[in-house]
Amino acid sequence: MTSQVEKYRDFYRNMWVIGQHIQRLCMFWAARILPGLSIGLLSIPFLVPLANSQTNPNLALAEMEKIRQELIVVSKQAQQQQQTLADLEQKREELEETEKAKIQTLANQQQEIGGLILILVRISSSPPEALAFSQNSIIDIVRTAILVETTIQQLHQRSVALQKELGSLQQIRLQITNQHLQINQSAQNFALVEQKLSALLAQRQQWNNLPSSDRQNFIDRVNKLTQDAKDLRELLAKFSELPLAPDLTVAIDIETLQPSPNPQPNSSVSVITLRLEKPKNFQNFPTRSSTLTPPVQGKIVGFFNKTYDTTEILRGLFIETNNSAPVLAPFDGQIKFRGQFRSYGEILIIEHGRGYHTVIGGLGKIDAEIGQWFLAGEPIGVMANTPGKKPRLYFELRQQGQPIDPLPWLNFLRRE
Repeated sequence: MTSQVEKYRDFYRNMWVIGQHIQRLCMFWAARILPGLSIGLLSIPFLVPLANSQTNPNLALAEMEKIRQELIVVSKQAQQQQQTLADLEQKREELEETEKAKIQTLANQQQEIGGLILILVRISSSPPEALAFSQNSIIDIVRTAILVETTIQQLHQRSVALQKELGSLQQIRLQITNQHLQINQSAQNFALVEQKLSALLAQRQQWNNLPSSDRQNFIDRVNKLTQDAKDLRELLAKFSELPLAPDLTVAIDIETLQPSPNPQPNSSVSVITLRLEKPKNFQNFPTRSSTLTPPVQGKIVGFFNKTYDTTEILRGLFIETNNSAPVLAPFDGQIKFRGQFRSYGEILIIEHGRGYHTVIGGLGKIDAEIGQWFLAGEPIGVMANTPGKKPRLYFELRQQGQPIDPLPWLNFLRRE
């Protein structure tokens, strides 16, 4: 009985080994003879543990939307942290200027006190008995006594004031020390947020745009209109005659959407092709003010309808911001133009619906393509890094091609 059981056990073991060899041979010849079939074989769950969600376009789009929402949240956090850091540094500079003024005040008071002490020293050089037998009149003696008393009172008052100033200076120095600690903590917080933002942007940048004849024809038409238009108003009027820009088609490595915690060096690459259509939660341009997301946080240094260094009237805002600051889409929209235009330099034109466009210039790096859809608060680029000088972003808002003051539409910005 035992020998019969061992016979069956050996039989099934041999069959299992043969099955394994057959499976390997099938994979080998499928990869050599039927390359298209090999991709299908590699998707079989028992061969490669590739989740079904990775090959489902809808689930992939859901992952992309998740990344988009995370980008919006993290970009807002980056703006807030950067503005907090800028405010702390400005406060520190103000405290340091106050400290310098206090030190100068103390120096002046010390000099005045020294003068009063010198007067008392001169008076005290003559003993009171000498004054009684001096040839000076009684009036001179009384005047001297009054002078001494007044000098002592002033000395006391100046000493009290000096003590207060010293105490105030000590408080300011404590505030400066505390400010340095807050700046260091804020810088660490910003570095963490910036690291997370960079990781999310790196994911999005790996979505490779695929060329298409429709998109290229549209871009050629846009470039032709740009060359012919005399000004921005004429360009936007010509844009209104164009159809909607073709949606982007991208090829995405699934690993960029769902990074594996333990990536294998020789693992297969699964790529999916998706069309980035208009977001379902897209909103048309608002009808009330104070609803636009500021493209950057900073200080307004150029105002609408004002004349500055040149004779031209400013049709938008200049916003001074921080080096490498993220630039965000002010509202939901589609990129209508990206490139050089007249004296504007390289700009982005975003169409928001209801006849509204925003024009953004001065970016150090643009991360947007014609036809790409963005939601409010989503990063579209970053400012340049200019050591020793803060970069300036140009922001313009137009309605039916006409420039309007964008300031009332922004929900938060600091004035100069």
